[in-house]
Amino acid sequence: ELQRAGMPIKYSKTPKEGSWATAGFGSVAMMNKAPNPNAATVFLNWMLGKEGQGIWSKQGDYFSRRVDFDQSYLPPALIPEPGATYIPTWSEEDVTTVRLGAKAMWDKAVAGK
Repeated sequence: ELQRAGMPIKYSKTPKEGSWATAGFGSVAMMNKAPNPNAATVFLNWMLGKEGQGIWSKQGDYFSRRVDFDQSYLPPALIPEPGATYIPTWSEEDVTTVRLGAKAMWDKAVAGK
């Protein structure tokens, strides 16, 4: 939004060392014992389908993992680069090992710790 408003902000490319991959606010789940599980299933099937993801992506300015529709309306930095390394961050193992190791590398390289 700031870039579109004319702020002199530029996106950077993914560093060769890699970058984070996260579900962020894009996680979705169905509650156990939902009052209407069939309706929830229908909604989730639609939301994760091409139409639902297209609307979600456009309205939220967020990249969808679906690759069967055009997302060229997004800033290039929001679209994962082919061949780039992304570190998953969604499992307990990732949080306790990978992220802590990456933080240590960051602290050493950037913060001088």
